[in-house]
Amino acid sequence: MATVRCAQCGVVLPDGARFCANCGRPGLYLPALIAERADGLVGRAWALDAVWQWLRDDGPRCLLVSGGPGSGKTALMAWLAGAGPRPSGPTMATQLAEVRQRLSAAHFCIAETHRGSVDPGRFTRLVFVQLADHHKLYADLVKQLAPEIVLQIQQEFRENWGQVTGLIVQTLNVGPGRPAEALFNTLVRDPLEAYLDKHPNDRIVILVDALDEALTSLDPLTIVDLVTGAADLPKQVRWLLTTRDDLSVSDLLSPRSDYQILDLARGRRSDQQRDLHAYVTGRLATQPVHLPKSGAPLAEALTEHANGNFLYIRFLLDEIEAGHRSPADLSGLPDGLFGLYRDHLLRLLPNLGKRGDRSWPDLYRPLLGCIAVATPAAPRALLAHWIGQPETEVRDALIAPRRLVDDDPGPDGGVRLYHRSMADFLHTETFRYADGRRRPNRLYASARDAHERISPRTSSSAATTWTSITTPGTGIGSSATSTA
Repeated sequence: MATVRCAQCGVVLPDGARFCANCGRPGLYLPALIAERADGLVGRAWALDAVWQWLRDDGPRCLLVSGGPGSGKTALMAWLAGAGPRPSGPTMATQLAEVRQRLSAAHFCIAETHRGSVDPGRFTRLVFVQLADHHKLYADLVKQLAPEIVLQIQQEFRENWGQVTGLIVQTLNVGPGRPAEALFNTLVRDPLEAYLDKHPNDRIVILVDALDEALTSLDPLTIVDLVTGAADLPKQVRWLLTTRDDLSVSDLLSPRSDYQILDLARGRRSDQQRDLHAYVTGRLATQPVHLPKSGAPLAEALTEHANGNFLYIRFLLDEIEAGHRSPADLSGLPDGLFGLYRDHLLRLLPNLGKRGDRSWPDLYRPLLGCIAVATPAAPRALLAHWIGQPETEVRDALIAPRRLVDDDPGPDGGVRLYHRSMADFLHTETFRYADGRRRPNRLYASARDAHERISPRTSSSAATTWTSITTPGTGIGSSATSTA
């Protein structure tokens, strides 16, 4: 289980706790699935220092942390929000404590497994709850500015150096049909302006991870629109944002003159390689396999080949641990994540392309294709129906690619791809091979074909509500019913 600590006293918080039982300080909304990303985090002193310096300076109000799949953006944000290991030295410990204490709200967009997290209305509600938890009288300002909003508030006195830590929002009812932008203005924009007018020395820092995931929302107005539209909020409001190298996000942010970029993939290479080498060395020390006598050159070779990508090296080391690759002979390692995924699937499909073999077009392509487009996960009970194969055949097929699919922790017992980059690989028609030439992806799985398989095969009686998330302890939630 992931470890999340109080930003003030360092006590480990129970899963879903909104307040520290030891000192009373409110925490941040940090789903367990996200908190786990920080468990194996190593290094990142340079990235922490960049965030810390940005918070201390009166410079750009927005810091955009970018990088490709596997560069560690979400793991870093989960660590800054309270999850993961303790820092390795006193300087890092001081900086991390200061960053955590300055955060007023956090939101993690997870389009594939928590579809509700990209809903702009739910984002607004979660940000409001956290702002009310962290800043006294904030919820009262909402009641004053918008009396039509129904708030049931319990005032809970917690002794914290003789001060009341604030009001706890128990339930929130904003009424049906309120547009996302109007809701954001009511719960976030207007009260923030009023609050900072009364408390000009306070600072509000809001963390939003994976803006590129938010762009997958079907709503006409996305979380990205709400964040970029908040550029005119008072200067005391600052945004810590992350995105993949996605031009559409950068284009939306470009009108802002007050943001800077921290690129985890193309930043300080020496620092990236040092962090990755520490991770590789730690993993190799615990590998239950026979390693070459000289471990140092192996760690250096793996680090160099990974080119700063933590997801690449994690997948590769998992393959070594499972016996699919020999640590004594790593010649011909594929370049990039797509190369790893291709090699892994080709090992599962040794007869691909041979006369009479239909395992890819009839079974694995439709199976992985449907899993790739189903959100938050593909229900096991429907998979066989979707691809027109016997249930036992589908069950056996899911046993083989265990490195590519995960069991969803939700109540429906679904399956999902273990990382969004795997869906990107399946949906890419051509990509560049190790020799630099671009060739067709033999393992391409059309997203359109998968949607067409799902939609007509899902009757009204089989429709499943796949997303239902409630903020712990608040009664605030949202759900989305989907058949594709």
